[in-house]
Amino acid sequence: MVSKATRRLCLAASVVAVSFGANQAQAVPTNIEGSAGGGLVPMALMHPQGPLFSYTNLTTQDFGIQSVAIGGTISDRAEVSFGHLMTTVPASYAAFYTDNRVTVNTFGLKVKVLDMGDSAPQVVVGLQAKSSSGSLLDTLQAAGAISGKSGTDVYAAATKVVTIGGKGVVLNGVLRATKANQMGILGFGGGTAAGGKTGYSLKPELSAGVFLADNVILGGEYRAKPNNISSTVAGLGVKEEGAYSLCMVYIVNKNMAITAAYVNLGQVGASKAAVAGAARQDGMYLQLQSNF
Repeated sequence: MVSKATRRLCLAASVVAVSFGANQAQAVPTNIEGSAGGGLVPMALMHPQGPLFSYTNLTTQDFGIQSVAIGGTISDRAEVSFGHLMTTVPASYAAFYTDNRVTVNTFGLKVKVLDMGDSAPQVVVGLQAKSSSGSLLDTLQAAGAISGKSGTDVYAAATKVVTIGGKGVVLNGVLRATKANQMGILGFGGGTAAGGKTGYSLKPELSAGVFLADNVILGGEYRAKPNNISSTVAGLGVKEEGAYSLCMVYIVNKNMAITAAYVNLGQVGASKAAVAGAARQDGMYLQLQSNF
């Protein structure tokens, strides 16, 4: 059931949409790639009409990941966004780079095709056009480990608000067609190496959240990812795994939200058997979100 007066929605490692009346602004935290939704998983919710800004920091055992994003929605129908992801690669991968930083720029477009109703979810279709850069990617491409440094994800998302035990609960599902390795951090496709996968994969993503109070939300999400890079590539032994998060969101006011989360990305870049010190990458995530 969706309230006509007040809608408070959240999901996962930065999912919030808060409506404070028909004529008031929304606070809509964004995911790490720039779209409205969880830290890992987009939603059918839209950014507010006015300009939005977010800053996200995720630190794992070996990687430092920071993201800045801007976005907005036109006529409550089309969302546009831009996310700039900066990743610091650990010294254990030094054989593959001369500069230990990888960047991923993501231009996003999301179009609403169905409004949320009493029995129907809100549904959107979207795309994320990504371009990655860094000497690590140059080396991987030259070795035939990846197909390229740019690609476009296409997805559909459905989000529904329900009431369970007197609590507002948001359920969200996404189906994504992608070639991205680690969301683009390791480029796109499996290259020419034997066993690599170069085509699109169709992967599910799920998220859910419950309001513990009017301005406090507990959420979680899971994002499946394709395993494109061949395990025969010397020094990598990559087996890409799904990522998940558990988050707590605090809605400061109608223009600001803060999210703290535990995020597990699985193995990133190399298996423990291939590179000494490699490990499953997990850590704490913090996002500050504001709209004007």
